[in-house]
Amino acid sequence: MSDLEGGGAGVGIGGGSGIGEFMHDAPSPYMTPYQNYYSEQKTSPNSLHSRKTPSAQNLPRPHAQQASLSPGKRPSSPNYHRPSSPLHHQQHQQHQTITFPSLKLSSLIGGGGFGQVWSATYHGTPVAVKILTAQVNLPTPALNEFQSEVMMLSHLRHPNICLFMGANFEAPNRCIVTECVSRGSLWDCLRTKLEPPWKECDNGWVGGWPGGSVAEGTWPFGLVKRVIEGGGRGMAYLHQADPPVLHRDLKSANLLLDDGYNVKICDFGLARLKAYTNSHTGNTGTTQWMAPEVLMNQRYGEKADVYSFGVIIWEVLTRECPFEGMSQIQVAVKVLNEKGRVEVPRWCKTGCPKLAALVDKCLEHSPNLRPSFAQILDAVRHL
Repeated sequence: MSDLEGGGAGVGIGGGSGIGEFMHDAPSPYMTPYQNYYSEQKTSPNSLHSRKTPSAQNLPRPHAQQASLSPGKRPSSPNYHRPSSPLHHQQHQQHQTITFPSLKLSSLIGGGGFGQVWSATYHGTPVAVKILTAQVNLPTPALNEFQSEVMMLSHLRHPNICLFMGANFEAPNRCIVTECVSRGSLWDCLRTKLEPPWKECDNGWVGGWPGGSVAEGTWPFGLVKRVIEGGGRGMAYLHQADPPVLHRDLKSANLLLDDGYNVKICDFGLARLKAYTNSHTGNTGTTQWMAPEVLMNQRYGEKADVYSFGVIIWEVLTRECPFEGMSQIQVAVKVLNEKGRVEVPRWCKTGCPKLAALVDKCLEHSPNLRPSFAQILDAVRHL
């Protein structure tokens, strides 16, 4: 696949939430013009399935479905909407439509550029509901973007991809419904104590790591491999699709973990079906995880996701935030001008050099030098 050709020079910093320091909050993505237009800057930056935050209680509850009706008009059936375009008509024919009254919302659990995310039940099944904000008068490009995301999600079926269950196309409650993943995001899990049968390494137990030396508090070797393999399999599936699907905002906040700490990749709000041209432009993503070519607003392909995945592996090894304490501009300058990268911990370089080398390969400045996800999986199998 082609990854880089042409494109503008310089640091592409824009959209999103302005310049700040990266501390302990889950990261928020840079936004497309559509997402930036409809986002509220004070929306919680937590991940799709992160725990409820105090500020979540102050956000408004979605409208009842009847609010979208004009006075005197009543629906003839639960799916009364008549699409106004062939694409919308095709969406209703091809994708499961979930009526909003069939969703029993319980609590707000997150938010971002796309809108609000609620925990809910659908005919007794726990689900996550991602609701667009300020959507009553959606312009056509924004509506098309929503429809495209639904179309893409409806075709994805893989154990390591968060399951799409359906969508509601009715304003003012257009939403996407997915499975609810129990443990929340990898970002959150890295900041909480492991639950049995897993436990963190300590001075008397190295957790199966080769080399016999590991930093205290590190996740055991088997669990680290499980996370890398699960994320790698999910991303390999996306990249092998026809056309390939790019995530474009891959980070620990967008990897969910179930009861068994198995990975489910989520939040394709910034993903796109890869066009029949070879690559994309536009610096969507989150700075600490963004590949150099994305920061520079160059065309990019699947290898940009590989770079982001390398940062995620580093997170799992260190349980730290990448480039902590640095502003977005500082991170971009370090990566672009100094060719800086997160440093693999010394204990990993000496005790598990193959894994350390894999992280370094994923973080190569040139996308052509990075492995594919198929190659990542092969390398992990031989650790």
